[in-house]
Amino acid sequence: SSGINAEWPLRPGNNPVMTAKTCELINSECDVDFIDLNVGCPIDLVFNRGAGSALMDRASKLEQMLTAMVQVSDIPVSVKMRMGTCESKLTGIGLCERLKKTGISHITVHGRTRQQRYTRLADWEYIRKCKEAADPVTLFGNGDILSYEDYNMSQKFTDSVMIGRGALIKPWIFSEIKEQKHMDVSS
Repeated sequence: SSGINAEWPLRPGNNPVMTAKTCELINSECDVDFIDLNVGCPIDLVFNRGAGSALMDRASKLEQMLTAMVQVSDIPVSVKMRMGTCESKLTGIGLCERLKKTGISHITVHGRTRQQRYTRLADWEYIRKCKEAADPVTLFGNGDILSYEDYNMSQKFTDSVMIGRGALIKPWIFSEIKEQKHMDVSS
């Protein structure tokens, strides 16, 4: 491939020592704006190894990982997660309350569970509750931002948003948000 990757996905798994060592290496050798631990990954292969969204059910280990990462890094450390692993186990709010004490710079919450994947709309009311629990840490919401109207709606629930699938579907979504209008890019 050509060019430089904007993201470097590293997979230290669920080991706090390995995660801290990886973070320390990134801190000393890379020029990045922040280091994000993705605890939202719903992929079975990752989940079954105890990493990704599986860490949402292991709050103490997740807390250890983030605390260790923050301690070895001059670069801001953040975490991305979901509401929980399944509807009967919504752990996001409680995790926000715990993880804000680790020294992380911000939290991103995807408004679905691992089990839901993309079968339901993102739950922005749940994201709002996570924002309250995370205070004073900045909270980004994620899920179903597919238009400037979706972005505007999200602003009453969270500090800001992370746009994922919406940018893949409509790469010009950021221009639509900035200009507050729909754009026809078919020509």
